[in-house]
Parts: sequence; structure tokens; C-alpha cells
Amino acid sequence: MSGEYGRTVDGRVIDDALVERLAAEMQEGVDPAKLVRRVPGRPRSIGRTAGRTVPVRLDASRLALLDARAEAEGKTRSQVIREALDRSFSPV
Repeated sequence: MSGEYGRTVDGRVIDDALVERLAAEMQEGVDPAKLVRRVPGRPRSIGRTAGRTVPVRLDASRLALLDARAEAEGKTRSQVIREALDRSFSPV
């Protein structure tokens, strides 16, 4: 193994040292009390505040444009929409 494999949810780099440390911990056994209980679904916070879900209805052509942009930029639909809103509402 060598290199960098991405980042953890909290932004730490996943590298060989982290993989080896976690593997060693797993081999020793995991204390269930130390495990973090994950709630299914996406995080409810955006930035520093709690986010709210806002349903938006799009026609097929707009949805195709949104999906193409998200794919090209490696982002989710929600990220692309939030960034477009930020640009639209920013002071001129």
C-alpha cells in the first residue's frame, strides 16, 4: 500500500498510517461503547446551521442540465443548487 485514499467525514486524510492504525485497532477488538452511532441519511447541517429540505420541481431539460453540471464538477445536485443560489443572491 502507498499513498492517500481520500478523507474521513471530519476531513482527516486517509493514508497508509491511518489504515494501519485502524486495522490494528480492529484486530485487538472494538469496544462497542466507543463506536459512534450513525443516523441513516444525509447530514442535517449545512455550514454552521441546520439545513432544511426544500422540494423543487424541475422539468426534464433543467434536471438534465443540473445532473450534467453536478457530474462535471463532481458535486451533488444539492451542492450545485446551493452554489447557484449563493451566486444569484450575492450583492452586485
